[in-house]
Amino acid sequence: MIVGLDFGITNLDGAMLNGQTFQRGWRVECPGASLASLEAALVAGGVALGALTAIGTTGGKHRELPASWNSIPLVKVSEADAVGRGGLQLAN
Repeated sequence: MIVGLDFGITNLDGAMLNGQTFQRGWRVECPGASLASLEAALVAGGVALGALTAIGTTGGKHRELPASWNSIPLVKVSEADAVGRGGLQLAN
């Protein structure tokens, strides 16, 4: 399972994928990119940590996060690339 997190100024948007299948999306209030915000987002999204293989991050200050969290890689993607990749996925 992969989770994508978009850190905004006041909100965080999350999406969960199981393989190529979209499972769910959610939004929570968020003061910005931090490990505390990441953890709160995973709880709010009902993410099963044992099944999680990667977390994709984008948005404000996401590059300040560490390379991994609880041995799970944090894959940092620019917002332009995230929008482009999402559009390509939806088109296919």
